[in-house]
Amino acid sequence: MPSEAWQLTTSPGERFTFDVVVSAIGLFTQPVLPDLLEEESFTGTLMHTARWDHAVDLRDARVAVLGTGSTAAQLVPEVAKVARKVYSVQRSPTWILPKLDRPCTDREKWVFAHAPFAKKIYRTRLWLRSESNISVIANGSDKTQEFRGIALRVLEATVPDEDLRRKLTPDHPFGCKRLVFATDYLQALTQPHVEVVSSPARSLRARSLVTDDGTELDVDVVLCATGYAAADYLGQIDVAGEGGVTLREAWGDGAYANLGMAVLSQLLHALWPQHQCRLQQRDLHAGSAGPLHRARVEVHAAQAQVLCRGSTRNHGGLHRQDRRVDGGHRVAYPVQQLLPRRQWQGGHAVAAQRASLLGDDAPVSPRGLHLRPAG
Repeated sequence: MPSEAWQLTTSPGERFTFDVVVSAIGLFTQPVLPDLLEEESFTGTLMHTARWDHAVDLRDARVAVLGTGSTAAQLVPEVAKVARKVYSVQRSPTWILPKLDRPCTDREKWVFAHAPFAKKIYRTRLWLRSESNISVIANGSDKTQEFRGIALRVLEATVPDEDLRRKLTPDHPFGCKRLVFATDYLQALTQPHVEVVSSPARSLRARSLVTDDGTELDVDVVLCATGYAAADYLGQIDVAGEGGVTLREAWGDGAYANLGMAVLSQLLHALWPQHQCRLQQRDLHAGSAGPLHRARVEVHAAQAQVLCRGSTRNHGGLHRQDRRVDGGHRVAYPVQQLLPRRQWQGGHAVAAQRASLLGDDAPVSPRGLHLRPAG
Protein backbone atom coordinates (compact mmCIF):
# COMPACT_ATOMS: atom_id res chain seq x y z
CA MET A 1 0.00 0.00 0.00
CA PRO A 2 1.47 3.45 -0.89
CA SER A 3 2.55 5.44 2.17
CA GLU A 4 0.22 8.31 1.27
CA ALA A 5 -2.80 6.14 0.50
CA TRP A 6 -6.00 5.84 2.51
CA GLN A 7 -7.68 2.60 3.45
CA LEU A 8 -11.46 2.87 3.49
CA THR A 9 -13.52 0.29 5.36
CA THR A 10 -17.26 0.08 4.71
CA SER A 11 -19.88 -0.94 7.27
CA PRO A 12 -20.05 -4.54 5.90
CA GLY A 13 -16.27 -4.78 6.38
CA GLU A 14 -15.05 -4.38 2.79
CA ARG A 15 -11.73 -2.56 2.39
CA PHE A 16 -10.60 -0.30 -0.44
CA THR A 17 -7.45 1.74 -1.04
CA PHE A 18 -7.44 5.27 -2.49
CA ASP A 19 -4.76 7.88 -3.14
CA VAL A 20 -7.11 10.80 -2.39
CA VAL A 21 -10.36 10.79 -0.39
CA VAL A 22 -12.93 13.58 -0.80
CA SER A 23 -15.72 13.62 1.75
CA ALA A 24 -18.93 15.28 0.49
CA ILE A 25 -21.35 14.05 3.15
CA GLY A 26 -22.83 17.51 3.64
CA LEU A 27 -24.11 19.26 6.76
CA PHE A 28 -27.61 17.80 6.98
CA THR A 29 -27.00 14.09 7.36
CA GLN A 30 -27.45 13.53 11.10
CA PRO A 31 -30.87 14.45 12.50
CA VAL A 32 -30.90 15.79 16.05
CA LEU A 33 -33.58 14.38 18.33
CA PRO A 34 -34.58 16.19 21.55
CA ASP A 35 -33.38 14.67 24.80
CA LEU A 36 -36.71 13.44 26.14
CA LEU A 37 -36.96 11.50 29.37
CA GLU A 38 -39.17 8.44 28.87
CA GLU A 39 -41.05 8.31 32.17
CA GLU A 40 -43.19 5.53 30.75
CA SER A 41 -42.81 3.47 27.60
CA PHE A 42 -44.29 5.66 24.86
CA THR A 43 -46.86 3.68 22.88
CA GLY A 44 -47.26 6.27 20.13
CA THR A 45 -44.91 7.23 17.29
CA LEU A 46 -41.84 9.43 17.65
CA MET A 47 -39.95 10.38 14.49
CA HIS A 48 -37.70 13.04 13.03
CA THR A 49 -38.88 14.69 9.83
CA ALA A 50 -35.70 13.48 8.11
CA ARG A 51 -36.61 9.88 8.93
CA TRP A 52 -40.25 10.02 7.91
CA ASP A 53 -42.27 6.84 8.29
CA HIS A 54 -44.92 6.88 5.56
CA ALA A 55 -46.74 4.01 7.25
CA VAL A 56 -47.83 6.34 10.06
CA ASP A 57 -51.34 7.65 9.45
CA LEU A 58 -51.86 11.19 10.75
CA ARG A 59 -55.54 11.33 9.88
CA ASP A 60 -57.62 12.06 12.99
CA ALA A 61 -54.47 11.78 15.12
CA ARG A 62 -53.29 13.97 17.98
CA VAL A 63 -49.93 15.32 16.85
CA ALA A 64 -47.20 17.32 18.59
CA VAL A 65 -44.71 19.15 16.39
CA LEU A 66 -41.44 20.06 18.12
CA GLY A 67 -39.56 23.00 16.62
CA THR A 68 -40.26 26.42 15.12
CA GLY A 69 -37.82 26.62 12.20
CA SER A 70 -38.36 26.36 8.46
CA THR A 71 -39.21 22.66 8.62
CA ALA A 72 -41.89 23.20 11.25
CA ALA A 73 -43.27 26.12 9.23
CA GLN A 74 -43.84 23.76 6.30
CA LEU A 75 -44.99 20.84 8.42
CA VAL A 76 -47.62 22.37 10.71
CA PRO A 77 -49.97 23.64 7.96
CA GLU A 78 -49.97 20.25 6.21
CA VAL A 79 -50.44 18.23 9.40
CA ALA A 80 -53.26 20.57 10.46
CA LYS A 81 -55.18 19.61 7.33
CA VAL A 82 -55.59 15.98 8.45
CA ALA A 83 -54.92 15.74 12.19
CA ARG A 84 -57.62 16.01 14.84
CA LYS A 85 -55.39 18.04 17.18
CA VAL A 86 -52.01 19.70 16.59
CA TYR A 87 -49.68 21.04 19.28
CA SER A 88 -46.91 23.38 18.13
CA VAL A 89 -44.41 22.92 20.95
CA GLN A 90 -41.81 25.68 20.88
CA ARG A 91 -38.71 26.43 22.90
CA SER A 92 -38.72 29.95 21.48
CA PRO A 93 -40.75 31.59 18.67
CA THR A 94 -39.10 32.63 15.41
CA TRP A 95 -39.23 35.80 13.36
CA ILE A 96 -41.47 35.08 10.37
CA LEU A 97 -41.51 36.99 7.10
CA PRO A 98 -43.93 36.54 4.19
CA LYS A 99 -42.71 34.21 1.46
CA LEU A 100 -42.82 36.01 -1.87
CA ASP A 101 -43.93 33.01 -3.86
CA ARG A 102 -46.49 32.66 -6.63
CA PRO A 103 -47.06 30.54 -9.75
CA CYS A 104 -45.55 31.87 -12.96
CA THR A 105 -48.13 33.25 -15.36
CA ASP A 106 -48.61 31.75 -18.81
CA ARG A 107 -47.06 34.87 -20.31
CA GLU A 108 -43.98 34.56 -18.10
CA LYS A 109 -43.61 30.89 -19.03
CA TRP A 110 -43.79 31.80 -22.72
CA VAL A 111 -41.14 34.50 -22.35
CA PHE A 112 -38.82 32.21 -20.39
CA ALA A 113 -39.23 29.49 -23.03
CA HIS A 114 -38.62 31.74 -26.04
CA ALA A 115 -36.22 34.38 -24.72
CA PRO A 116 -33.20 32.67 -23.12
CA PHE A 117 -31.84 35.88 -21.60
CA ALA A 118 -35.15 36.55 -19.84
CA LYS A 119 -34.48 33.80 -17.31
CA LYS A 120 -30.99 35.11 -16.67
CA ILE A 121 -32.25 38.66 -16.17
CA TYR A 122 -35.00 37.45 -13.83
CA ARG A 123 -32.56 35.34 -11.82
CA THR A 124 -30.14 38.28 -11.58
CA ARG A 125 -32.97 40.43 -10.26
CA LEU A 126 -33.76 37.86 -7.58
CA TRP A 127 -30.09 37.65 -6.63
CA LEU A 128 -29.71 41.42 -6.38
CA ARG A 129 -32.78 41.61 -4.16
CA SER A 130 -31.36 38.95 -1.85
CA GLU A 131 -27.91 40.52 -1.72
CA SER A 132 -29.36 43.95 -0.94
CA ASN A 133 -31.02 42.54 2.18
CA ILE A 134 -28.09 40.71 3.76
CA SER A 135 -27.35 43.61 6.12
CA VAL A 136 -30.43 42.55 8.07
CA ILE A 137 -28.16 40.86 10.62
CA ALA A 138 -26.00 43.94 11.20
CA ASN A 139 -26.68 45.04 14.77
CA GLY A 140 -28.95 48.09 14.79
CA SER A 141 -28.98 48.59 11.01
CA ASP A 142 -31.84 50.30 9.19
CA LYS A 143 -32.50 47.07 7.29
CA THR A 144 -32.87 45.18 10.58
CA GLN A 145 -35.46 47.66 11.83
CA GLU A 146 -37.29 47.62 8.49
CA PHE A 147 -37.64 43.84 8.38
CA ARG A 148 -38.50 43.61 12.07
CA GLY A 149 -41.35 46.04 11.41
CA ILE A 150 -42.57 43.91 8.50
CA ALA A 151 -42.54 40.78 10.66
CA LEU A 152 -44.48 42.48 13.46
CA ARG A 153 -47.07 43.89 11.03
CA VAL A 154 -47.57 40.48 9.42
CA LEU A 155 -47.99 38.92 12.84
CA GLU A 156 -50.54 41.51 13.93
CA ALA A 157 -52.52 41.24 10.70
CA THR A 158 -52.57 37.43 10.72
CA VAL A 159 -53.06 36.65 14.42
CA PRO A 160 -55.94 38.63 15.94
CA ASP A 161 -55.72 36.93 19.35
CA GLU A 162 -53.48 39.03 21.60
CA ASP A 163 -52.37 36.15 23.85
CA LEU A 164 -51.41 34.01 20.86
CA ARG A 165 -49.61 36.94 19.28
CA ARG A 166 -47.59 37.37 22.46
CA LYS A 167 -46.59 33.69 22.35
CA LEU A 168 -45.44 34.09 18.75
CA THR A 169 -43.39 37.26 19.28
CA PRO A 170 -39.66 36.45 19.62
CA ASP A 171 -37.64 38.05 22.40
CA HIS A 172 -34.29 37.58 20.62
CA PRO A 173 -32.84 40.19 18.20
CA PHE A 174 -34.06 40.09 14.63
CA GLY A 175 -31.48 38.25 12.51
CA CYS A 176 -30.01 36.40 15.49
CA LYS A 177 -31.48 33.09 14.30
CA ARG A 178 -32.26 31.94 10.80
CA LEU A 179 -35.37 33.72 9.55
CA VAL A 180 -38.46 31.76 8.48
CA PHE A 181 -40.24 32.65 5.26
CA ALA A 182 -43.76 31.22 5.16
CA THR A 183 -47.13 31.90 3.54
CA ASP A 184 -49.50 29.82 5.66
CA TYR A 185 -47.66 28.98 8.89
CA LEU A 186 -49.16 31.75 11.04
CA GLN A 187 -52.59 31.13 9.57
CA ALA A 188 -52.35 27.46 10.53
CA LEU A 189 -51.46 28.37 14.12
CA THR A 190 -54.71 30.33 14.47
CA GLN A 191 -56.95 27.35 13.62
CA PRO A 192 -59.20 26.10 16.47
CA HIS A 193 -57.65 22.62 16.60
CA VAL A 194 -54.05 23.95 16.61
CA GLU A 195 -52.52 25.00 19.92
CA VAL A 196 -49.22 26.81 20.51
CA VAL A 197 -47.39 25.52 23.59
CA SER A 198 -44.74 27.93 24.86
CA SER A 199 -42.74 25.44 26.88
CA PRO A 200 -40.19 22.97 25.51
CA ALA A 201 -40.82 19.23 25.60
CA ARG A 202 -39.31 17.46 28.60
CA SER A 203 -40.52 13.85 28.78
CA LEU A 204 -42.77 11.15 27.39
CA ARG A 205 -45.40 9.02 29.06
CA ALA A 206 -47.44 6.14 27.68
CA ARG A 207 -49.56 8.31 25.42
CA SER A 208 -48.57 11.87 26.27
CA LEU A 209 -45.86 14.50 26.01
CA VAL A 210 -44.90 16.52 29.10
CA THR A 211 -43.42 20.01 28.80
CA ASP A 212 -41.02 21.83 31.12
CA ASP A 213 -43.85 23.67 32.88
CA GLY A 214 -45.59 20.37 33.69
CA THR A 215 -48.29 20.54 31.01
CA GLU A 216 -49.27 17.08 29.80
CA LEU A 217 -50.40 16.81 26.18
CA ASP A 218 -52.29 13.73 25.03
CA VAL A 219 -50.64 12.73 21.73
CA ASP A 220 -50.48 9.83 19.33
CA VAL A 221 -47.55 11.11 17.26
CA VAL A 222 -44.56 13.32 18.08
CA LEU A 223 -42.91 14.88 15.02
CA CYS A 224 -39.44 16.32 15.63
CA ALA A 225 -38.55 19.24 13.35
CA THR A 226 -35.45 19.78 15.43
CA GLY A 227 -32.73 20.14 12.84
CA TYR A 228 -29.39 18.47 12.26
CA ALA A 229 -25.93 18.17 13.81
CA ALA A 230 -24.57 20.60 11.21
CA ALA A 231 -21.38 21.31 13.17
CA ASP A 232 -20.33 17.64 13.12
CA TYR A 233 -18.25 17.71 9.96
CA LEU A 234 -17.28 14.03 10.16
CA GLY A 235 -20.79 12.63 10.35
CA GLN A 236 -20.61 8.88 10.88
CA ILE A 237 -17.12 8.58 9.39
CA ASP A 238 -14.24 7.57 11.66
CA VAL A 239 -10.82 8.75 10.48
CA ALA A 240 -7.75 7.22 12.11
CA GLY A 241 -4.07 7.88 11.36
CA GLU A 242 -0.66 6.70 12.37
CA GLY A 243 -0.37 5.81 16.02
CA GLY A 244 -4.13 5.34 16.20
CA VAL A 245 -4.76 9.09 16.43
CA THR A 246 -8.30 9.94 15.29
CA LEU A 247 -9.46 13.10 13.61
CA ARG A 248 -12.18 13.51 16.26
CA GLU A 249 -9.43 13.68 18.89
CA ALA A 250 -7.44 16.19 16.86
CA TRP A 251 -10.57 18.28 16.45
CA GLY A 252 -11.65 17.89 20.06
CA ASP A 253 -12.05 21.62 20.70
CA GLY A 254 -12.29 23.05 17.21
CA ALA A 255 -12.09 22.01 13.57
CA TYR A 256 -9.92 23.73 10.97
CA ALA A 257 -8.73 22.93 7.47
CA ASN A 258 -6.12 24.49 5.20
CA LEU A 259 -7.66 26.21 2.19
CA GLY A 260 -11.02 25.29 3.64
CA MET A 261 -10.75 21.71 2.46
CA ALA A 262 -7.33 20.06 2.96
CA VAL A 263 -7.70 18.48 6.38
CA LEU A 264 -4.94 15.89 6.40
CA SER A 265 -2.55 14.45 3.89
CA GLN A 266 -4.72 13.85 0.82
CA LEU A 267 -7.97 13.89 2.81
CA LEU A 268 -10.25 16.64 1.59
CA HIS A 269 -13.79 17.73 2.26
CA ALA A 270 -16.25 19.78 0.27
CA LEU A 271 -17.47 21.83 3.25
CA TRP A 272 -14.99 22.18 6.11
CA PRO A 273 -15.05 24.80 8.89
CA GLN A 274 -12.37 27.02 7.41
CA HIS A 275 -14.42 27.15 4.22
CA GLN A 276 -17.20 28.49 6.41
CA CYS A 277 -14.81 30.94 8.05
CA ARG A 278 -13.64 32.33 4.71
CA LEU A 279 -17.21 32.86 3.58
CA GLN A 280 -18.16 34.36 6.92
CA GLN A 281 -15.24 36.78 6.74
CA ARG A 282 -16.40 38.02 3.34
CA ASP A 283 -20.06 38.08 4.24
CA LEU A 284 -19.65 39.58 7.70
CA HIS A 285 -17.97 42.57 6.04
CA ALA A 286 -21.01 42.82 3.80
CA GLY A 287 -23.44 42.20 6.65
CA SER A 288 -24.40 38.62 5.82
CA ALA A 289 -25.06 35.83 8.30
CA GLY A 290 -22.65 33.50 6.56
CA PRO A 291 -22.18 31.61 3.31
CA LEU A 292 -24.98 32.62 0.96
CA HIS A 293 -26.12 31.05 -2.26
CA ARG A 294 -23.66 32.70 -4.63
CA ALA A 295 -20.70 32.48 -2.24
CA ARG A 296 -21.25 28.77 -1.70
CA VAL A 297 -21.35 28.09 -5.45
CA GLU A 298 -18.17 30.12 -5.97
CA VAL A 299 -16.31 28.21 -3.27
CA HIS A 300 -17.43 24.81 -4.56
CA ALA A 301 -16.18 25.80 -8.03
CA ALA A 302 -12.82 26.85 -6.55
CA GLN A 303 -12.60 23.59 -4.61
CA ALA A 304 -13.22 21.61 -7.80
CA GLN A 305 -10.29 23.44 -9.40
CA VAL A 306 -8.06 22.56 -6.43
CA LEU A 307 -9.01 18.90 -6.78
CA CYS A 308 -8.33 18.92 -10.52
CA ARG A 309 -4.94 20.56 -10.03
CA GLY A 310 -4.05 18.24 -7.20
CA SER A 311 -4.90 15.12 -9.17
CA THR A 312 -2.11 15.89 -11.66
CA ARG A 313 0.60 16.63 -9.08
CA ASN A 314 2.95 14.24 -7.39
CA HIS A 315 1.44 11.15 -8.99
CA GLY A 316 -2.08 11.89 -7.85
CA GLY A 317 -1.25 13.70 -4.62
CA LEU A 318 -1.44 17.32 -3.48
CA HIS A 319 1.48 19.62 -2.79
CA ARG A 320 2.74 19.33 0.75
CA GLN A 321 1.60 22.88 1.50
CA ASP A 322 -1.95 21.70 0.78
CA ARG A 323 -1.70 19.09 3.53
CA ARG A 324 -1.14 21.41 6.49
CA VAL A 325 -3.86 21.65 9.11
CA ASP A 326 -2.50 24.63 11.02
CA GLY A 327 -3.77 27.47 8.86
CA GLY A 328 -7.27 27.86 10.26
CA HIS A 329 -6.36 30.55 12.78
CA ARG A 330 -5.41 32.95 9.99
CA VAL A 331 -9.03 33.05 8.87
CA ALA A 332 -10.83 32.43 12.16
CA TYR A 333 -9.22 35.40 13.93
CA PRO A 334 -10.55 38.16 11.60
CA VAL A 335 -13.96 36.50 11.68
CA GLN A 336 -13.98 36.81 15.46
CA GLN A 337 -13.08 40.50 15.15
CA LEU A 338 -16.22 41.08 13.08
CA LEU A 339 -18.66 39.12 15.26
CA PRO A 340 -19.39 41.76 17.95
CA ARG A 341 -21.12 43.92 15.33
CA ARG A 342 -23.58 41.18 14.44
CA GLN A 343 -26.93 40.32 15.97
CA TRP A 344 -25.93 36.96 17.47
CA GLN A 345 -23.39 38.68 19.74
CA GLY A 346 -26.07 40.82 21.39
CA GLY A 347 -25.96 39.35 24.90
CA HIS A 348 -29.22 37.43 24.50
CA ALA A 349 -29.21 33.75 25.53
CA VAL A 350 -30.12 32.61 22.02
CA ALA A 351 -27.49 34.93 20.56
CA ALA A 352 -24.83 33.58 22.90
CA GLN A 353 -25.69 30.01 21.94
CA ARG A 354 -25.23 30.78 18.27
CA ALA A 355 -22.01 32.71 18.84
CA SER A 356 -20.56 29.72 20.69
CA LEU A 357 -20.61 27.74 17.46
CA LEU A 358 -17.57 29.71 16.30
CA GLY A 359 -16.05 30.35 19.72
CA ASP A 360 -13.66 33.12 20.68
CA ASP A 361 -10.66 30.90 21.44
CA ALA A 362 -11.10 27.86 19.23
CA PRO A 363 -7.75 26.06 19.26
CA VAL A 364 -5.84 25.14 16.15
CA SER A 365 -5.16 21.53 15.24
CA PRO A 366 -1.57 20.38 15.93
CA ARG A 367 0.98 21.61 13.39
CA GLY A 368 2.07 19.10 10.78
CA LEU A 369 -0.40 16.36 11.76
CA HIS A 370 -0.48 13.81 8.94
CA LEU A 371 -2.82 10.86 9.39
CA ARG A 372 -1.99 7.56 7.79
CA PRO A 373 -4.32 4.76 6.72
CA ALA A 374 -6.51 3.26 9.43
CA GLY A 375 -5.72 -0.24 10.63
